[in-house]
Amino acid sequence: MTSGHAVAGWADPGSGNGQALRVATVITRLEGGAGVLALRGACALARHGCQVTIITGSGGRLAQGAATAGVEVIVEPALRAPLAPGSDLRALKRLERLLRSRTFDVVHTHCAKAGAVGRLAARRAGVPRIVHTYHGFPFHEFQSGPRRQAYLAIERRLGRITDVALCVGAGVAAEAVRRELAAPDRIVTIGVAVDGPERARAVAAAGSPLARQRARISLGIPAQAAVVGAVGRLTYQKAPEDFLAALQQLNRPGAIGVWVGSGERAEQIARRARKIRGTRVMLTDGAQDNEAVVAGETQRFAALLRSDGQHPVVAYPDGRHSWSFVAQMLPAAESFLEAGWAAA
Repeated sequence: MTSGHAVAGWADPGSGNGQALRVATVITRLEGGAGVLALRGACALARHGCQVTIITGSGGRLAQGAATAGVEVIVEPALRAPLAPGSDLRALKRLERLLRSRTFDVVHTHCAKAGAVGRLAARRAGVPRIVHTYHGFPFHEFQSGPRRQAYLAIERRLGRITDVALCVGAGVAAEAVRRELAAPDRIVTIGVAVDGPERARAVAAAGSPLARQRARISLGIPAQAAVVGAVGRLTYQKAPEDFLAALQQLNRPGAIGVWVGSGERAEQIARRARKIRGTRVMLTDGAQDNEAVVAGETQRFAALLRSDGQHPVVAYPDGRHSWSFVAQMLPAAESFLEAGWAAA
């Protein structure tokens, strides 16, 4: 296992021929934390002269951001998150045809579904180099034994055709080595990417007394109300109903819960939120400006999810805010959080 860029057997397939390296980034959904990191990586490669194409099953705000940055985005609707053999087979065939016709030098996949379909398609298309990023793992202790073992077997077979396995955080890398998902010399630890100094200054500014006062006025939040915030997509994986249940058990009249993020469960969660008595729950669309507002307004911050590679992409606590931060200590999160404090 390494924590750099030198990987045994790796050579730049586009070097020496005077042509830009052609890279295909494949991700099921260009959204959430994984989507943010995939987009940042694609844009960084583009800035260094690579020809980058993002292939995704769906995209929204991040796809628009990619287009603004000059990165090509191809939407392949057959590439979907749920297990669907018919759709998955169509995605495999269409991806193989696309990768073969565009003659990419590198295919870089993210997450489980795109990682499986994308790596198989790249192998069949004869792409010289295959890279996969583990943000987390598709197997976990809450699954049945046979299902978990089947997922492990699939990942191990895919590892044999993977030139480099990038792991977000040391915990994810250690688990990949322990589970023998790829040869140790092909597993590389990468850091948890959080926003840089400009974003940190914006968050700090949002925490100023005047900014907090303005934010509370704009959101209709009383000056002395206790606020509990969470950031994440409104999906099953992020367990937003646990956030609502925690607010309900808080038993603190006047407390306000704010969830920043959108997703397919938005309407369902909104209906459940309206049934909570004594606590007001606000759902916002997840734009970064709203995240800054929450950063400035939240005294309690929760990061809830069922089983995932959770890697925060915005650093909120900076030592000057007296917040409580609650999060499951999952593999990628431990690179960002330690018991009792947040490491930005």
